[in-house]
Amino acid sequence: MKHIFILIVACACHQASSPVADSGDSAALGDSADPCAAGCSHLAALGCLEGTDVNCVPACQKNMSAPITVLPLGCWLDAGDKTAAKACGLSCP
Repeated sequence: MKHIFILIVACACHQASSPVADSGDSAALGDSADPCAAGCSHLAALGCLEGTDVNCVPACQKNMSAPITVLPLGCWLDAGDKTAAKACGLSCP
């Protein structure tokens, strides 16, 4: 739960000046029916604890359904390593 709180706070602060959804490049999402599942799965594959948290997908989906979305899914999906994920506003320990 601690990691999801960090995830939501980090994301909310990271792009607060841009209240537009960043769903990422459609090619990066591939055929995934759920971009949040793809984003969390990618973070988990990078070794970020945020992506392995059981609440990652539900928290992401809740954020993405909000009137103003600041979750940088495109950044998550483009991240090639933990350093890049941290640049998305994640702690990614």
